[in-house]
Amino acid sequence: MAQENGWVVFAQVASPIVALALGVAGVWNEKIKNWLFGPRLELEVHEPLGHYTHTTRGQTMRYYLIRVRNKPNKMAALKVCVRLASLHKLNADGTEEDRSPSIPLLLEQSSNLGTHVDVRSYDAFNIGFMGGLADEPEKFLLQVHKQFFSFQGKVAPEERMKIGLELQAENLAPSKTKHLMLAWQPNQQTSKCPWPSIPVLSLVS
Repeated sequence: MAQENGWVVFAQVASPIVALALGVAGVWNEKIKNWLFGPRLELEVHEPLGHYTHTTRGQTMRYYLIRVRNKPNKMAALKVCVRLASLHKLNADGTEEDRSPSIPLLLEQSSNLGTHVDVRSYDAFNIGFMGGLADEPEKFLLQVHKQFFSFQGKVAPEERMKIGLELQAENLAPSKTKHLMLAWQPNQQTSKCPWPSIPVLSLVS
């Protein structure tokens, strides 16, 4: 009888320990799996000088995209979003003017699939356009999901901007802020590109 009671006590003590050990093993197994095969996202500029298009009214435009790329042979990144977290105008004297939104703003997927998409290999998001503003066709407009009156998203010719972007996904830790530089370069004017200067985007970090 004493031996049976001993086994009962042992089972009562061992059961939660075993359950805890299995739970910890499951967590670590998932972490190891994610470390080996989990998504690895990178940000890149798709065509630094933008793409030609026109509105339904025939108005000439250039639109700009960024691309989120997942490394080969990795799991899909789920519900990926790109957040515009900071915005700074770079002045000629080396100072910066903070134009950051009060809260991070979301970019939209380029095919109108919303703000959160699964990324297996790569996907593109809108970052901005020029030529679409009837009263200010020469300005670049940062394109975000919801425009707030306080958001200073218009960029005049020759203004240089540093744009801070963050990548987030359901199965991935938030990325460090990555920065795009928006500058301007002289343009030989044509019917498809009638502006004296156009924006050029580059990834700086």
